[in-house]
Amino acid sequence: MEPHVENPTSWLQQERMLYAQLAHNPNDGQVCLRLGQGYLQQQLWWGALFFLDRALQIEPERLAVHDALGRLYVARGEWSKAIEHFTQAIRLDGGRTPTHWGNRAFCYGQLKTYGLAAADYRRVVERDPAMGGALAESLLQQAQHEFAQEHFVEAAVLLTEAQCYRPNHMKTLLLQARAWLKSGDLAKAATGYGRLLELNPNLPEVHHTLGTILAQDKAHAQQAAHHLRQAVALTHGESRALLNLATHLLSNMDEDFLDESVTLLRQAQEQWPDDALVRYSLGCALLLQGAFTEGWALYESRFAAAAATHTHHYMEASPPTQPLWQGEPLQGKTLLLVGEQGFGDQLQMARLIEPLKKRYGCRVQMVTHPSLMTLFEQIPTLERVWQLGEPPQSGYDYWLPIMSLPHRLGITLPNIPGRLPYLNATRSAVKGWQGQLKKMKGLKVGLVWTGNPLHMKAMHRRVPFEALTAWGEIEGIHFISLQKDPMAGDEQHPLWQKMHHFEAQLTDFHATAALIKNLDLVITVDTAVAHLAGGLGVPVWMMLPCKTDFRWMQQREDSPWYPSMRLFRGRSFENPWPKVIEAVAVALRNATGKR
Repeated sequence: MEPHVENPTSWLQQERMLYAQLAHNPNDGQVCLRLGQGYLQQQLWWGALFFLDRALQIEPERLAVHDALGRLYVARGEWSKAIEHFTQAIRLDGGRTPTHWGNRAFCYGQLKTYGLAAADYRRVVERDPAMGGALAESLLQQAQHEFAQEHFVEAAVLLTEAQCYRPNHMKTLLLQARAWLKSGDLAKAATGYGRLLELNPNLPEVHHTLGTILAQDKAHAQQAAHHLRQAVALTHGESRALLNLATHLLSNMDEDFLDESVTLLRQAQEQWPDDALVRYSLGCALLLQGAFTEGWALYESRFAAAAATHTHHYMEASPPTQPLWQGEPLQGKTLLLVGEQGFGDQLQMARLIEPLKKRYGCRVQMVTHPSLMTLFEQIPTLERVWQLGEPPQSGYDYWLPIMSLPHRLGITLPNIPGRLPYLNATRSAVKGWQGQLKKMKGLKVGLVWTGNPLHMKAMHRRVPFEALTAWGEIEGIHFISLQKDPMAGDEQHPLWQKMHHFEAQLTDFHATAALIKNLDLVITVDTAVAHLAGGLGVPVWMMLPCKTDFRWMQQREDSPWYPSMRLFRGRSFENPWPKVIEAVAVALRNATGKR
């Protein structure tokens, strides 16, 4: 409430008149109120405080006094005192006037008690719908506070309410999309980012984030590529969207996009030549193309790339105390190989142990997982195999992660060592299976239909077991399960009932190798058993999706790493397995003569 002015005279004239009235009656509350309001308007805070306090003493239940004191304390930044007086004004007014609620809401906001502020603004909007913008702003402030406290769902819910009053407010929409993303609700986050692009399609960071979200679901791979391309175009190729587009095309799109991915990664390398993730991603792409020399060199960035992205790159031991081998002479010295990544990676690289020893005249030891120890102990060129958790502290001169062997040995497509088998089980272990299998007349086929469910590419390494039911109708085949940890419900399908099950006896890779040596064929997805069968020299058919790991390269139906391997590749990115399963069925019928 502003001072009452009967005539447009100056404040000085009013002040003299009011002092004269006060001299006549020192307890005139109205005069004290008007003096206080006048000083408040003139920003003379001490004068306003003196007369308003005096007016309050004279008339403690007067609404205008509390309102003026509230506004005075707002001007002085004394929010709690202002709230006390606005609360009294609301009480005396019966809550009818929106301004009192709004003033108190503003003070609550300054104290960061955003929930109370929003509650008061809701009262304002009930009485004056035109004040919806103030409520929306209060809800935004409350949501920002919740977001900072990592209460992401709470923040997103508040912003949903705010949009009722400001439906196209970009700051609100952006924070809500970020909140849903942080909460892990990718569907709602994608919807939010999509809404932002409807309002403004020229937001590169929004395209980038939406593309990254969509890339996590292969069903949206094309849409993800579109948004990442938009982000690259809007930033003229100078943002991290360039790298994310390249890795998306490499990881989630079919092989037709490999050349584009390599081109983009080379552009990224020009901008960020020392970026480990760029180097690693380009290395994987080049290995997929068969460009081994450059690819293996860049693949050496894998540990630094994992550290930069805060992802786990599994190694069987902490970096040993001796120096990392970088090509120094090894004649008469001992090199400790350290297993890394998955079991399949170690099984694949084991073929390079003999060439390493022959070329450098060194002794070779290895640290590996207990499941691989007995199998690797059968490799004659390995002097000793150490179990995970007990690597030697001395007795060796250098160490090397095993996946670095191809780079250090200069492995290219033409010079992949070809002697097979390089993996073996003991004769007694192989013979031990013969009695259990001798009654099986016909083709003995080992089967693995799903890989490790915790693998980052598990979705690409899982064939629905029920889709294999028709294989069980092919005569002349005995299927033997080599599957560890089948999916829930697999035991209910007809093929499971027809299979031979020895899972309890497959205690490690050596036991599995001994069984596989007695089989005619192994059919598997991309998992360690594929490498095991290939290293044993046993025929192995591998079922691959449209997008494959770099070691299986492009288009080929064979593998340069395993002469006994045949690749069955999916051609449809969205649903690769039906044609793969049918192609394997045809091959099985041909193998048994049952058409």
